[in-house]
Amino acid sequence: THYGFKLKSFRALLANVKDISKRNILIIFAIRAIRSLFAGMLAVSFSLYLYDALRFPLYEIGAIFMAGAFFTPVFSLLFGYYADAIGRKKMLLINFLLMSLSIALIITSENYFALMTAAALGGLGTAGGLIGGGVGASAGPIITALIAENAERETLTT
Repeated sequence: THYGFKLKSFRALLANVKDISKRNILIIFAIRAIRSLFAGMLAVSFSLYLYDALRFPLYEIGAIFMAGAFFTPVFSLLFGYYADAIGRKKMLLINFLLMSLSIALIITSENYFALMTAAALGGLGTAGGLIGGGVGASAGPIITALIAENAERETLTT
């Protein structure tokens, strides 16, 4: 017999998963994987853009990434708190909108303080932005809570 595997599209995979909780977890992991891929590309290209195209000195590039590294845990606390208060999906959407605003600022501005604001809003810092799901790591607590919410009770650890 042939033990090859059949390639399926993600949509077909989701159609075969009848349990809505498992389907939600698959979607969350797929989104997280895509975010991680693009986060790595964004972090490298953003620093090269600052250095090569805009000719920022290294200490200014470091300060921009420091702003992202500093504000990522601050935003994680705020987003985690408000996600419990007003809803995880709403706060996740707000987080993604802030990330979109951050990228728009990066694309349209050459101003040092605007780029620092973009790094802070988007979590573009090596302390948290590239760990656990990529740029915009302030969404991490919300995503973790959504996974736990959709996991089967017997698979959760205490």
